[in-house]
Amino acid sequence: MGWIGYTLLDEGGYARYDHKTATKMLTVSQALLDRYAGNLNHLHAVALDSDDLAQRVMNLGKGMGPVTIQIFLRELRGRWNKAKPPLAQLAFQAAQALGFLPHDCHNDDQLTLILLQDLWEKPGMSLLNFPDFEAALVRYGLCLRHQSHAIKILNSGWIPSER
Repeated sequence: MGWIGYTLLDEGGYARYDHKTATKMLTVSQALLDRYAGNLNHLHAVALDSDDLAQRVMNLGKGMGPVTIQIFLRELRGRWNKAKPPLAQLAFQAAQALGFLPHDCHNDDQLTLILLQDLWEKPGMSLLNFPDFEAALVRYGLCLRHQSHAIKILNSGWIPSER
């Protein structure tokens, strides 16, 4: 079963996936078929609220952990009314660094999201595209994290050895 999924991923240009990951993806797909007739919209419809939705997605199988669920539901924010994941910490840090949020602001999920969504809508952007902004903030947050690590290494006095 994993070989088929691996071959399809490899042919699609997803060379970083191994057989174990392909098998997990097939298992999750089978669970979706068995429990929700293969329809993600049905999964959303039967969920009681945002927490139940996250739990139902997570229960589809191994590999569906908190980070995966946060990313998945972030992409559906504005499309599914129960897709309300918290703002990723990296996105929050990037928004503060860029001056989009006050520095004394805390990552209060609802207030922070409302502030960022209002900022996004001001120039006429649709909230359906807000996940793109949120993902960009996460990527910038990763850059900030890498810069911080590089600065710590430089400040430590560590010098790479010559070979």
